[in-house]
Amino acid sequence: MCKPYIDLILLSYGKFQTTTQPCLDSLLPDIKDPAFRLTIIDNCSPDDSAEQIRNYIKNHSQVRTFYLESNTGFAGGMNFGASQATAEWLLLVNSDTVFLAGALDALYNALKSQPENVGMVGPITNAAGNGQNYDFQGDKPTVIAEAMQLQNLPSHTLIPTYRLDFFCVAIRRSLWNELQGLDPIYGLGYYEDTDFSMRAKALGISMMICEDAFVYHMGSSSFSTNPKTKALIKRNKKIFLKRHPDADLYHQREGNLQAIEEYLRLREGGCWNDGLELRLKHRRLTLLHNQPRSLFKRWLWHRKILGTLAKLDSCSSQII
Repeated sequence: MCKPYIDLILLSYGKFQTTTQPCLDSLLPDIKDPAFRLTIIDNCSPDDSAEQIRNYIKNHSQVRTFYLESNTGFAGGMNFGASQATAEWLLLVNSDTVFLAGALDALYNALKSQPENVGMVGPITNAAGNGQNYDFQGDKPTVIAEAMQLQNLPSHTLIPTYRLDFFCVAIRRSLWNELQGLDPIYGLGYYEDTDFSMRAKALGISMMICEDAFVYHMGSSSFSTNPKTKALIKRNKKIFLKRHPDADLYHQREGNLQAIEEYLRLREGGCWNDGLELRLKHRRLTLLHNQPRSLFKRWLWHRKILGTLAKLDSCSSQII
């Protein structure tokens, strides 16, 4: 058997029918190529999800499965999955995601073209805390239908980002090994992905957003019923800031602004196409919709984006 190019590690924790199953339904049609290998890690689900996984994969012998005897958290589960991997790239996948048709191939093609200094690549989505987020409105079918317009008009572009969200992220296995995976100190979850991003950045590693791969993200499915979530976030933020006191915890609107500024640089440099034009329109809407609640902070934000908005308006007038 040929060695895979991408080891997909799908971490599952409960709610099989509403999370893991839709994710698998979206992935399985696209992993027939030997370049992909899928491994499911059940992180000691508190319900009958492990048994449902066993039943689901009976007709999918190519899928590997592991059933952990205790909940080791996001970091522990992914670290275990990565220890079973041999591919050049790891693709960490949350169970509350759905891959649009063609998204996995878009990621695959993007990874094959990246220079060695690029160690991490993530898709665009509807729910992220950084520049990967597109402000799509509506229910899941509406978001997916709108995202398919982007998927069907590729931009063939990756843009740099300050950090990546780990709902779905591709990481070079060499980088993963060098950083010794995710730090388990963050327990069940939160901030371990930002911590990994900062450690990678300290090594001079670049992180990129693949504008041609859309992965729907339900968001917070594992923690939505956990009454201790706020305390966990507060605890882990303290740990993170102690370890990375100079890190910038940008709001997603800042990430979107940085993405738009990169688009404008591409346009000025003559690297432009219809796919980027469509994405710029979406990001401009996100820039206008995603505003601070505080009137004073909103005023400061408007002052900050004034020059960018002027450039965007100039672009629009040139098109007309």
